Amino acid sequence: MKILLIMPKFFNYPETIQMGLRNLGHDVKWVDDRPSNDPFTKALVRVNKEVLSRPIDRYFESVRHDAEEAQYDLVLVVSGQSLSFGKEHLLRLRCVIPNARFVLYQWDAVENYPHVLSVLDCFDEAYTFDERDSRLYRMEFLPLFYHPGYQAIGRRSKAKIEADYDVAFIGTAHPKKYGFVQEVVEQCEGLLDRKYIYHFLPSRLLYARHKLLSEDYRRAAYSQFHFDALTPEETEEVVSRSWCMLDSPQDGQRGLTMRTMECLGARRKIITTNEEIMGYDFYRKENVYVYRGRMDRKDPFFSSEYVDLPEDIYEKYSLRSWLETVVGRGGER
Repeated sequence: MKILLIMPKFFNYPETIQMGLRNLGHDVKWVDDRPSNDPFTKALVRVNKEVLSRPIDRYFESVRHDAEEAQYDLVLVVSGQSLSFGKEHLLRLRCVIPNARFVLYQWDAVENYPHVLSVLDCFDEAYTFDERDSRLYRMEFLPLFYHPGYQAIGRRSKAKIEADYDVAFIGTAHPKKYGFVQEVVEQCEGLLDRKYIYHFLPSRLLYARHKLLSEDYRRAAYSQFHFDALTPEETEEVVSRSWCMLDSPQDGQRGLTMRTMECLGARRKIITTNEEIMGYDFYRKENVYVYRGRMDRKDPFFSSEYVDLPEDIYEKYSLRSWLETVVGRGGER
């Protein structure tokens, strides 16, 4: 099947999904869901994309022209807050590939990005990682997935491995997320002392903005932040050497983060602020600690080993399973 994948350049996820699709026997082409990946364009698409209407239209025309020539069988749009195309663009795209199936996967909450509701009717199928949104809108519930690299970590971990880090965090340092990490680290003194903390910011200007406007950044030191993202391989290496990971979704987000899925695949414990995790079939109190503002140092989470789950649960949340749901099985390679 010939597939057009439309999604943002977000870490290595476009490459991961393309790899998975090709392993299922599909031909795939990826295009960004916005005309440029520079910080200015990304910010405007989220705040007021009408300002970019001309660049967006020009960019869309190149996508439309390619689609008309290629005659794709399926268009998969993986969308968060960055989708620059509107309903009129998607309808025009459907006109030039009338036999294509259009599938949407929403990996952000509608509360954070209500624009997605205006384009839902353009899709034959729509999925969301947010269980509540699936009940409120015309979307099927489908959690995120983990990269096969984390599955390899998990399989190696069946033989007990001594961790180099008691607790680790790798993520974008949104103000409240930064505050959460600092709070947990302070409360874990004497309990989880070997730490690996990687606060990432895409620009120094953003650090200056947060430092000026955010209460959570008041005591933040410039030296705590990194302005180059870790490579996927570096991230996997840290996870493999960690006893547990920290996770904190953005405000308004109920769906489970990619980091949560990666910890599942790697068979690593996780401390998270997302109480929704308790409703999932892989939740075990020995593996997941839900942080509610105060760390209970006597909780069995801290004294127990990771508890392995049935293999079918690990498979359920794999990239392969996710793709087979949104795209179909295809012809395996």
